[in-house]
Amino acid sequence: MKKHLLITAISAIVFVLGCSAAANAQDAGLKKYTLADGRITVELPAEPTLEKLDEDGVLTLTYSSETEETLVSVTEVSYSDGTTMDGSNEFVMSMLDAFFRGIEQELAKGGDYEADAIEEIEFAGMKGKEQAIRISGMPMIARGFAVNGRLYFIGVMAPDEAQILKVLNTLSIASGSAAPLPAK
Repeated sequence: MKKHLLITAISAIVFVLGCSAAANAQDAGLKKYTLADGRITVELPAEPTLEKLDEDGVLTLTYSSETEETLVSVTEVSYSDGTTMDGSNEFVMSMLDAFFRGIEQELAKGGDYEADAIEEIEFAGMKGKEQAIRISGMPMIARGFAVNGRLYFIGVMAPDEAQILKVLNTLSIASGSAAPLPAK
């Protein structure tokens, strides 16, 4: 279990390092992409790039999409052999907690950030966690959840919450899709 928490934390670090690069300009709009062999559908601001990590029996697929204004990172974590992470709800939640701890630890190294409390969320019947973060004043929302024995993480950084929610509300995982959430 520790190696899986480590891989999850590594994914968090990759996500945070990518988010630190976002800047300010005009966004060109969103385009629908299907990722991870059809398991993820999301509207992104630019063509995504894939970073694949297969280590210690855990496969991590991280898709990044970036414009001058918006950065989106979508990650799927599963076992390399194709088996699913069918663990207890407690186990799954510990994996999600490890992701958010990894974000906080990495952000603490960089300095200028604020992080809200991690909240439990539900969309399309899927339970997960969400955290709002500001890096050098730039807002970001990170979400993590488990679907069909895989872990999924999405983070969006943009100049305002409306743009962030615009991307988050397009997310669809396998048979479920994210229910639109209002701005806070």
